[in-house]
Amino acid sequence: RTKVNRGNDFAVIVSPEFTPFKGLDIKPLYSYFHAGGATSAASRRAATDRALLGGTTAAPATYSSARYAGGSPENEENRHTIGVDMRWRSGPFGFDPTVYYQWGTRDVQCTCPTNGAAFTGREVETDMSAWLVDLQGSFRAGPFLLEARGIYSTGNEARDNLARSIRYFEPLDLDTSYYAGWASILALGVDYFNGGGGSNAAMASNVGYDRYGRAQFGVRGTYNVTPAVALYTVVSPTWTAEEVDTDTSAARGIVSDKSFVQGDSRYIGTEWDLGLTWRFAPNTAFDLAGAYLFAGEALDNSELLNGVHTKKSASDAWTTAARVRLSF
Repeated sequence: RTKVNRGNDFAVIVSPEFTPFKGLDIKPLYSYFHAGGATSAASRRAATDRALLGGTTAAPATYSSARYAGGSPENEENRHTIGVDMRWRSGPFGFDPTVYYQWGTRDVQCTCPTNGAAFTGREVETDMSAWLVDLQGSFRAGPFLLEARGIYSTGNEARDNLARSIRYFEPLDLDTSYYAGWASILALGVDYFNGGGGSNAAMASNVGYDRYGRAQFGVRGTYNVTPAVALYTVVSPTWTAEEVDTDTSAARGIVSDKSFVQGDSRYIGTEWDLGLTWRFAPNTAFDLAGAYLFAGEALDNSELLNGVHTKKSASDAWTTAARVRLSF
């Protein structure tokens, strides 16, 4: 009989807040996450890897809640995250740094080589170690607010065996909100249709780009024409921490024996946004936004055409959206 594939999952989070002096808030954090067998995809990134049970060119396996650890609750994960959130305000200046380190172990069923031969279904323990650094700074001069943000999260190289080690950061649950307000294509837009999913490889829900991590810099300027009307623009160039293997599909899955051999590019692209927010009534706001993404080579992908491995270049993308939001 088929075993149930879920165990008892839980998380314990401790995050006290201190205010040493006015203008400075400090929130240290410790989080412990335990999972048995399959669990939510929000807490465990989906990433293709041949080393997982069933992972071959013909039938690739995915490091996801559905295929993880052979589906048995006896295969457990113990994940620890420690770090600090801070918020500092002094006159027109602001600084909000976040630094987290994550480590732990995860049991998986893999197709791992033993003495040069493949041993299907061997249980191994995956080592987890990752960093996330997210820094935001701001300066206000009258009606004008200038903000800058830098993000770096570690990642795995293209040919890494994910059954052996995981170097990308995994949050518990971001609900597609990461980097929202700083992008409309590479993050959640005002229409809520874009969210960093799909070909963006869950950047808004799992921080990094697929297994490759993230390196991003954004500048946002907001001008309040009146207390009710604000105009803003954002420029956000984005890279990955490790080079993306573009000999893979648009969903970063296996295409041929060339997949997951080596990385090709770190540059995801540069997004430029323009937007308007008009709070024309109490608890009511109108948003109008447009965005253009100058696609980088890291978004290229490949496919098999008549049995031939063919590289395809990524196209630029654009979006416009309008929204009326009521808040109660």
